[in-house]
Amino acid sequence: MKLKSIGFSQLNLFDDHLCNGNNVTTEINKCDVTEHSNQSSLKVVENFFNHHDFSAFLSFNSFYHHHHKTNNEMKSDNTFCTNLSKLKSDFISSILPQNESSSNIALVTTTTTAIDGATEIKFNDEIIKKNESLSTLLVYFLSDILIHQPFDSLVPINKSLKKFFNISNKLLKSLFKKSLSLTKYYLLEINKYKEYYSKLQDFESEDFRGDKVLMEKIKVFNLKRIDEIEKKNQTIKYFNFLNTVFVKVYSAKGLEIKDLISSDPYVNLFFTDIQDEKPHHHRESLNTIHLNDEKKKHSHHFKTTVKKSTLTPEWNEQFIMSTDKPDQNILIASIYDFDQVSKSDFMGFLPIHLEHEHEHEHEHDEKNKQQQQKISEHGNGDEHGHHEYSNFDNPLVEHIQDYELLSKPKGHLTKFKSLLGITSSPDIKHDNEIRKYGSIKLGLIHLKREILKVEDINVNNQNLPSKQIDIQMNQNHENSIKSLIEFSINNNDEINIPNEIEKLLDSFSSRVLLSPLVIPMIKIEKLVENFQISASTMDEIHKQLLKLIELVTIEKIPLSKPIEDRFLGMLKSVKKLYKGILNRYPLSFPITINLETKLAENIGSSGTLLTLSIETLELIYNYQSKQCKLKKMVENYIEFCWTCVKEKSLISIEDSKDFENIVGLLDIYDAIELQLTLDIEMYSQFFPAHFDLGLISSKCYYKLLKEETEKLLAKEDKVCMETFNLLKKIQKIERTIIKPFEKDIESMMNLNQLFKRFIKMWIKEIKKQFNLWIGRSLEKEEWKSIDSKNNQLHSNSLIDLFTIFEIGKNHLLGLDLDIDQFLFELIDIVNQLYNQYLEIVLNSILADLKKDNSTPLFIDEVSDNYISSLSNFISKIKLSNIVVDQQHQQQQSSTKNNSIIQITNSIICIKLNCLEFSRQLLFDFSSDLELKLPHLRDKIQDAFGISFLNSKKKYDYIIDLVINNISKWIKVLLVQILDLKNNHGNNNKLEKDQKPNLLSENQVNELLDSLTTLLNNELTILSGNLYYPTFSKFIRGVWQSIWKEFDRILFPEFKLQSEKLESTYYKSLVILSIYQPLEEFFNADGSGVSIEQLRNHSEYLLSTISVYLSNPSNLLEVFNIISSTFIDCNSPSSLLDYSFINSKLFSINQFEQFKSFKFVKDNYIKELHVLCSISSYCNSGGSIVANGLITSELDSSFKKIISTLGSFKNRFILDKFSLDPLVSVYQNDFKCKTLNGIPTNGYILNDCLCWSSWLCYNETKVIIKYSLVKSITRQQHGSNDVLLIITMTDDKTHEIWSIISQDSIFKSLALNCKKSNQSIEIIDHIKSKVEHTTSDNSNFIVKESTLTVVSKDGKVIDIKPEHESHVSYDDSIIYHTLFHLDKDNIIYEVYPCFTGKLITTRDYFCHHNNLTKSNKHYLWSEIVEVKKEKVLFFDTGLKITFKNGLSESYSGINDRDSLYKELIELIDLNKSNSSPLPATKKFVEAD
Repeated sequence: MKLKSIGFSQLNLFDDHLCNGNNVTTEINKCDVTEHSNQSSLKVVENFFNHHDFSAFLSFNSFYHHHHKTNNEMKSDNTFCTNLSKLKSDFISSILPQNESSSNIALVTTTTTAIDGATEIKFNDEIIKKNESLSTLLVYFLSDILIHQPFDSLVPINKSLKKFFNISNKLLKSLFKKSLSLTKYYLLEINKYKEYYSKLQDFESEDFRGDKVLMEKIKVFNLKRIDEIEKKNQTIKYFNFLNTVFVKVYSAKGLEIKDLISSDPYVNLFFTDIQDEKPHHHRESLNTIHLNDEKKKHSHHFKTTVKKSTLTPEWNEQFIMSTDKPDQNILIASIYDFDQVSKSDFMGFLPIHLEHEHEHEHEHDEKNKQQQQKISEHGNGDEHGHHEYSNFDNPLVEHIQDYELLSKPKGHLTKFKSLLGITSSPDIKHDNEIRKYGSIKLGLIHLKREILKVEDINVNNQNLPSKQIDIQMNQNHENSIKSLIEFSINNNDEINIPNEIEKLLDSFSSRVLLSPLVIPMIKIEKLVENFQISASTMDEIHKQLLKLIELVTIEKIPLSKPIEDRFLGMLKSVKKLYKGILNRYPLSFPITINLETKLAENIGSSGTLLTLSIETLELIYNYQSKQCKLKKMVENYIEFCWTCVKEKSLISIEDSKDFENIVGLLDIYDAIELQLTLDIEMYSQFFPAHFDLGLISSKCYYKLLKEETEKLLAKEDKVCMETFNLLKKIQKIERTIIKPFEKDIESMMNLNQLFKRFIKMWIKEIKKQFNLWIGRSLEKEEWKSIDSKNNQLHSNSLIDLFTIFEIGKNHLLGLDLDIDQFLFELIDIVNQLYNQYLEIVLNSILADLKKDNSTPLFIDEVSDNYISSLSNFISKIKLSNIVVDQQHQQQQSSTKNNSIIQITNSIICIKLNCLEFSRQLLFDFSSDLELKLPHLRDKIQDAFGISFLNSKKKYDYIIDLVINNISKWIKVLLVQILDLKNNHGNNNKLEKDQKPNLLSENQVNELLDSLTTLLNNELTILSGNLYYPTFSKFIRGVWQSIWKEFDRILFPEFKLQSEKLESTYYKSLVILSIYQPLEEFFNADGSGVSIEQLRNHSEYLLSTISVYLSNPSNLLEVFNIISSTFIDCNSPSSLLDYSFINSKLFSINQFEQFKSFKFVKDNYIKELHVLCSISSYCNSGGSIVANGLITSELDSSFKKIISTLGSFKNRFILDKFSLDPLVSVYQNDFKCKTLNGIPTNGYILNDCLCWSSWLCYNETKVIIKYSLVKSITRQQHGSNDVLLIITMTDDKTHEIWSIISQDSIFKSLALNCKKSNQSIEIIDHIKSKVEHTTSDNSNFIVKESTLTVVSKDGKVIDIKPEHESHVSYDDSIIYHTLFHLDKDNIIYEVYPCFTGKLITTRDYFCHHNNLTKSNKHYLWSEIVEVKKEKVLFFDTGLKITFKNGLSESYSGINDRDSLYKELIELIDLNKSNSSPLPATKKFVEAD
């Protein structure tokens, strides 16, 4: 990746291959040479973005940042940078400043190459030699060392030079030699600068550009700097010394014993010359001055400390010795034994001749070879024993060596010179071989230089500087600094200059009088040119900027015009660079998220750099007295980020364009949520305290999100789950991230308004989906319990139904919007589906009950066929000795065997469980809504009220039907049990004054055998397959059915007993005899129905049965009391004395089995009971008189009572229906059936019509006041029956059929209705001989209407309508009656559907619901849309939408396609009609 500083390159930052770490070729724009002619171009940067992974930030699928990877690593990571192919950026080029051109130096770094086990070091010698500026700078560095002689830091300086420049010792010595020459003319160089600035007058030069004041400031400033240099030179303690030696005395060994057993050695150090006759002489008066003791006066004589009692002393003491005498070039180290009393004893000495380096390098090498040869032959001295110091490796490195100590030269100068190698003495070697003095280990650094005074430099002295020295002094020193900075840039594009080199560089800058701003500016320029987002780079820029601004503002350094231009240009470049960085601050300082911990890992490093960038930029703005526009930079990034995110969101959309706006928005919200989180929780802490990044980001991003959301959602015309995922995302952002800044945001999104349309779509969609779901569930339904072991006895379809209800409810509530309106639409769907499910289960149970074609649902009379079928069934139970389940029976029995009846089975039980459990589930569903929406509690209860009522009615009704299915066979058995023919061995014969006796136990067991077998079988099936509440209801129902059936047998409703006294007497005793065994059976030792409950349901019969066992004379007395009370008070039971009545009747407590039986009530005896007993006496004829059972007078009284029963019937009806005896009068009665086939007794009274229907033990009573009747219609029902339809003023209808004597009943009913209400319509569609007193009904007979038109010639033409009726005359009458249509409103067609019938007429679309008995009709103009749809598991469904927004769905339609076609045609024909067509003739001109 290349970067050009002059002009801005168009860098394809986000290309795939770039993200994978490969280089790309970029097109570099040409620079604006005119504007930036004085600025150097910046070096291209290749590693900048390779170390900053922006792909992770823009990857919406992964909220984390990748670390930079190598090519090989990236090949193995298929997920790396996968989402960036569409994103482009000018980021790099836009943030880099422009600068003037400069040549770049090819750097060769130190590398090692292993060859044959060795390491060959490659130096930078050639680079240094070719770069004259850099070579000159090194010479100056060495010259500075020679001048200042910093022995205290010479070791680190030497290491830094060697390591930093990586040059060989050979080159170092060469440069060192040049530095000696440069050092020699150091004072001359300073003097030239002083003369230049002292005489400076040209203020028109480029440096000052006519600014004389500036010239004077710079002149004064530099002269002051020169003066400071001169003062500093005076403080250099070695400045005037020619020879300076760093000496470190390490140790000595092999010393002589000077005391008794040891010695106390110390070392004496000093300079001397070759004329010294006693170089070893002990100087007692010399001061000992250590290296670091700066306070003490300097001396060239030193003395170490004394080491007591040792021949191997360790000193490790260092000294700096200097001399200004050229001939003192001999260093003496003499060792003495310290004696406190006497004179110190000599122990040996060492003379070292300080040789300077030779002129030619080959001489150095030859000298080195000779020296090495001498050491190998003679030890560390020559053949005479003298020593010469010469460091041929590195003049700045300490030379450490062990030296042999020598004996005294005994005052002879010739011997000393011989030791120094000046003369030859054959005795020296011999003397040192005889006596050994030991050795001493010394470390030496010898710096010898000459600094000429200015006045001593002249032609006469022949010491003028050479041409090379002149070139070095007059070179462009700024280029030298640039070369050094370029040389110092490492592989990470950072300036890496050691502190020692930095000090040398500062000293050099002061020496050559460069502006103090030059070095910081060059550093900044190079750092910007090679910019890298790193702590070292950015910290260095900040540090140098701070230094520059301090120099300018605090120290008031005067700036020449070029320096000032350069400084301002540099500030501009840095400012542009950092503005560019901050314009993309999350990309510049990415925060890496750990995938496992989900925590930020590099927040500290990135945050520190971000803070540093802001501080640097603010530093520049503050210097320029301007305000740093951080807000603008953040807004720039927000705009850039938004553009990238939007483009990225389009990439993520798959091939399918469904919901692309929603999918794109979700991607956008994910990315913006991440950016907002980063800004608020992480980046904001690194911005200045006065800058609220969270507020700015929240306002800007939210505004963009709001605009985009409103725009894109307006385009959507469908709903999906992603729509609501988007809603959740918006709510999450608003309630968490945006919440603290909500008050500062101008306008928040109106989510209720935005998503209202989508919730409506969702409501429509879930109705369809719910239908499909439950339809599929019912298709697969096997009606098996989910888990019978854990008492989950309902089926899967019920759970599926309420699962989808819960899903819909939770989804709607979870939207957290204003959903009141939509909630009740959902409740409507729930109610509709729930009621449809109930109807399906109900009809399924009815179908199961009707599978047994051998018997009807209701048995009026017990026939031999029923008895035979039941006997076979019971025999099969006894033979198999197992419970016969219908489901198993169907699998095992042959289909040809129709003699085996079917009663109860597990499938029916599971369906009943579904009905029962569904009510609980619906209650829980409703209660949960009430709990979560307390403000809608009443409305929710009202909304579910109809469903609860409907489910209760259906549940109770179907339970009664199933119990009836058992009870009808119990009725067969009870008839057999009470049959007098079965009275084998009965001793209870009717005789005078004989007390009744109950049957024996054997007789009872024999009678109950079949009944208990049947009950055991059925109740076992029920107990194993029903929930307990339903099973308990079954047990109680069967128990009540037994006693209700006995009651009907003994006391027929509204008629007298037709059997003789002998039969009723026997039946009464049998009933009493079997009671206790049956009670024990149902109680089941306390685990069944409680005794109290059983007796509550049976005591009614046990109390009234006594009339058949009572004394006949007492019966007459009781009857007289009851009848007289009715006649006098017109109140059936208000004033009867039941205590007296019961005392006159037989008490069953006389039987042993009933002694403990206590009746809760005493008012059970009615007129009917006494009359039935009297009737049985009358039916017995004269035999009872002959046998003396009653007297003839009593017999006559009974017969008289029976002959006058008119008033009894009236009293019976009034008492039964609790009617007002002053208003209601009985007229007639009849038998009929309800529409469901339940046997019914009807009663016509003067003011009302009453009937009672018995389903098992439950009696339903209906009272219809004539004043509330709207119409009565009689029509054909089936082939041989008549249906009577009574329509009330509230449009509710009652239907009864199978009416006995229907002509007379209809006539009587019609007469009574007209008397009470003249507006009642009496409609008769049955051709009969009955003479109606009502108005002519012919007008109500529907005929096909025709359109009457008048032609031009005046003829009247009847045109048949386009649609013709396909409904029979009788059916037309029925539906005209049901929907109250006028006679001209033609009925076209009737379509049966699941819930009833759909009817099309001229003006209306009608629906008759067979289940609720409701009728609805709609004008064609009210219908907006008709759609085919699948409802539940019915494929043949229609959905009709009306203008008011409501809709109705109808399922299970026969011939749906024909209905659909007809509806479309009729809607089109009636579009212009908003009301029913008038029944008048239309006259139009015919062709």
